[in-house]
Amino acid sequence: MSKSRARGFLAAGAAASAAVGALALTGYSPNAEGSGEIVLRVVPGTTQSASGPDSVQARHVKAQATSASALTAADFATVDGAVDASVIPNMTLIIGDADGILHVHTKGNFDPNAATDLASGSKWLFAAMAIRMVQAGKANLGDHPQQYLTFWTTNPSDNRRTMTLDHLMSMRSGFNAGPLAGGCVSNGLLYTLQSCAQTIHNQGVDTAPGAAFSYGPHHMQVAAAMLEKAGNKSFNSLFAEYLTTPLGMTKTKYTKASAANPWIAGGAQSSAYDYAKMLQAFLGTSFITDMDDFTGARTIGLPRPYVPGDGDGHGTWQYAIGSFVECDDTPPAGQPARPCATAKINSSPGANGWLGWIDREHGYYGLIATRVLLSGSTKAVTLEQQLQPLILDALNP
Repeated sequence: MSKSRARGFLAAGAAASAAVGALALTGYSPNAEGSGEIVLRVVPGTTQSASGPDSVQARHVKAQATSASALTAADFATVDGAVDASVIPNMTLIIGDADGILHVHTKGNFDPNAATDLASGSKWLFAAMAIRMVQAGKANLGDHPQQYLTFWTTNPSDNRRTMTLDHLMSMRSGFNAGPLAGGCVSNGLLYTLQSCAQTIHNQGVDTAPGAAFSYGPHHMQVAAAMLEKAGNKSFNSLFAEYLTTPLGMTKTKYTKASAANPWIAGGAQSSAYDYAKMLQAFLGTSFITDMDDFTGARTIGLPRPYVPGDGDGHGTWQYAIGSFVECDDTPPAGQPARPCATAKINSSPGANGWLGWIDREHGYYGLIATRVLLSGSTKAVTLEQQLQPLILDALNP
């Protein structure tokens, strides 16, 4: 559907919603250049205010593509009840599939249209941008930093020369400092993205590239510096070109530490409806063309100098490119194994509780959009794990 046609539907929607249903977000639609837009369609039996698709509180369609019968709000009653009973006071839950939003539930005082700090939820945004640049031929996952960064060592005996973009994007580069050791990544006054990457380089690696999985901010800062040179534009220009503009994400951008030195692993903001557009695109086939590689575990069997602990819910999970693979090859007694080599659920929890995930086996995405100042990641991961089986029940009433 063209943008003009979508706007026409919107203009008529407020007046006609009682009779014919309202407009709702549907799929990522690629155009001839490989970018795309979020389009709209009429869905019978739903409601919408006159202020546009971001005001939609819920849309219900049958999850199975072969069925035309509609889900109802009652199908999600147990899901909504779990949200309302959770310790998170203010949040929006969005559930959707490759065609659009299936259900929205807001608890307390949270605005799903407002730009919200993502913390580590930022990582998936950058990962999507990076892979889109790889798809466009601007870089390769096997590229080395010294191909783009003039300050990078070229000493044949220095193992920093063996580091690849893949290592950096999957937290295996050897820069093993944890999230609290941010250093230059959170300093927007004294550093640019390039000078911060040089500072990280000069500090040296803790383990050989590829030899350990350690969750921290330095890997992606260096990866972004590489891509900035590969794309021959500022990071923020590339972020818009390869991610936010194609998906119509108007409220998503990096706000920390500064425009000159974006905090790649934790400095972005987005709205719930914006972030959902990316999760929806992940379930399609056009935006990321090799989702198996993008979401596949890269850290199985590696030592883990620092990974968020069991209290955060992902102490055993593996890592892909910018997201955790929700899996456990050796679960506690009485719990089923979720083999990491074949797991189909990926997520990117943030310290403030923002948590998006995709379930590629069952074809849906979920988003817990919130801002919790204390133990947000723990609370969100706990709720997410509780919701996953309830969502499957709701999608198959």
